[in-house]
Amino acid sequence: MRILAQAENERGEAELVVACNYLAHRASKSRDHHSYIGTRRDTLRRVRTAEGEDTFLIARRRLELDEFTLMSANVSILL
Repeated sequence: MRILAQAENERGEAELVVACNYLAHRASKSRDHHSYIGTRRDTLRRVRTAEGEDTFLIARRRLELDEFTLMSANVSILL
């Protein structure tokens, strides 16, 4: 689940900073349940395609987890 929180044009017209909050829930076996909550910040860079159209590519991605200590024994989640 992704919730778009805000989009800001902080770096000029060539780049756009987009932030969204995420919630990922992992369940393994009957008692091993963990939720991961945090913020994802993407820097999108405007580029021109070969066809001459403008589009955005991800130039930078930062994930901030809202936990100090992970209680899970292992983590393999793509966000």
